[in-house]
Amino acid sequence: MEINRFKFLLESKLGEVKPLISEQETKIPEYTVKNDSVILTGQYKKTTAAAQDLKIFGGAKFVKQGDNMVANTKYQFLNVVGNQIIGVGPTPGTGSKKTYQGNVTYGCKTGKFTVNMRTDLMFYDKTLSPMLQKKCQIKVANTQDTTTPKTNQDTPKTNQDTPKSNHVCDTDKKSRTAKGKSYNYCYNGGKYYFKGTVGEYQTKHPDWTEATGKGLNAIKEKIFVKTASWEKFPCVVNHPNAKKGSMENGSWTYDINGDTYYNNGRKMTNLGMVNYTCDDPEFKS
Repeated sequence: MEINRFKFLLESKLGEVKPLISEQETKIPEYTVKNDSVILTGQYKKTTAAAQDLKIFGGAKFVKQGDNMVANTKYQFLNVVGNQIIGVGPTPGTGSKKTYQGNVTYGCKTGKFTVNMRTDLMFYDKTLSPMLQKKCQIKVANTQDTTTPKTNQDTPKTNQDTPKSNHVCDTDKKSRTAKGKSYNYCYNGGKYYFKGTVGEYQTKHPDWTEATGKGLNAIKEKIFVKTASWEKFPCVVNHPNAKKGSMENGSWTYDINGDTYYNNGRKMTNLGMVNYTCDDPEFKS
């Protein structure tokens, strides 16, 4: 304190008076796990149903970043029955013994833990949380210059850093898209595509990939059920005057110039129900 007081007096005489901030106020709060390991109870964010537990290891250092305490550390997911190590996924197998490296984040406001590999889960406990909550209450001054610099992995990319996609799923307004838990899906021009959005799925498939085999069938049956039913008649779906409608059973119909088209090759006209094909004159003009 004597050195700080001397510095304050010196700056005052020089006409550059600056607030004197104590060492306790400028130090970033942190906490290091002292036990060999800590197991956190898991639950799903949306349903709060029980989920996989989370295991973190001794030596994990939590450092305050804004309203969070964050530790870049190793962790594992455990089956709630028998504490078996399991991998990432909605129904992960017990044989995939995996240890992950990434951010384990404790929310000072929520009192819950989250991890980068499972964004659908959150975790809680009664031993580690109180320790971190005490650190959360410490106010920090001038943290802008003293916080740990973010790595390229943690720093959000700007529009200049992220190359624009030229894929039809991103550029064509006619593309039909859907979002799942781990993937985004797209239908365009009779083809189906997918790309990962979280964790290892995003690592394996960061860009749009055309679906084939069983994956293609699954996307048709579960994601684009209605779109798949029109595969035989893309001329109707892609007609510039096509206006989508629906039936009572949820099936799609299309109105083109007053005629109603169905996905079974039939259409209702002012003359009654008749057959149609993609070789008809209205689809050639």
